Amino acid sequence: MDWTDLGLLVAGAILGYLVQVIGDGWRNVSDDHELWADLRSTTLEAQPGSVGDRLEYTSNGKRVLHPHLVDFYFWSAGKKDITSDMFDDGRSLEINFGVPIVSELEDGSLASIDETAVVTDPMGSVVVDPSIIRKRMASHYRFITDGAPIITTVNPIANVSEVRSATVQLRQPSGRRQFAHRVGQFLTVGAFAVPLALIVVLMVWGIGGSIGWLPKLAEDAVSPASLTWLLIIFFTMFIAGVVTTTMSGTLSRRPRHAVRVLRASLSNKRAIPWIR
Repeated sequence: MDWTDLGLLVAGAILGYLVQVIGDGWRNVSDDHELWADLRSTTLEAQPGSVGDRLEYTSNGKRVLHPHLVDFYFWSAGKKDITSDMFDDGRSLEINFGVPIVSELEDGSLASIDETAVVTDPMGSVVVDPSIIRKRMASHYRFITDGAPIITTVNPIANVSEVRSATVQLRQPSGRRQFAHRVGQFLTVGAFAVPLALIVVLMVWGIGGSIGWLPKLAEDAVSPASLTWLLIIFFTMFIAGVVTTTMSGTLSRRPRHAVRVLRASLSNKRAIPWIR
């Protein structure tokens, strides 16, 4: 087997891997039924010693000790509607924040939610009673809470495995994305380390051959053709490593699709602005 055949085999293996990764990402974009919920909270508490330290937030005559401004998004990104009979035993879907909702601001936006029975519980949750959840239903609420919220869910909908979070999936990459990240790092480092090691070996061999410690290299040991193929191989490794590493650092296909559905439904390209 000559250098040409070896180069073609390596390039073919890398290309095949990239085609598989990209193909897997484009398949199975969404399930028939998918629900997503994401939030971001910003503290409204003044820093100690600042001018605002003398200010306080009150609601219904009561002081709010730890006010937070919360942007909450809840939407459906599946291929089909969720019907009321899919709620197990007539139980409601609950999205709990873990902190009281002090007030609901009036600048939220809704889409295809007329048939969905959504209510806000001041104790700190959004409750969806058995009803129709359209496949492009989307909602954005803005709350003031007393404390930093953390989403937990009580999910009785049989065909929905979980209420997903694009933010969580971005922070906690899947095993495949972690594997892709390691492969990308290996290819990128190898694209520099292997040629460097080869140069060092040739230098040592050349010096050893000149002083008689090692057999001399044949004049055609490294031909222009082989150097060309080596350059192609290592350049391909570098490009493949960069592409694979970049893919592993972004949202996978499913949550990216879900975020696009939300933005299209709300006609707001800046929905969930913390996800690019």
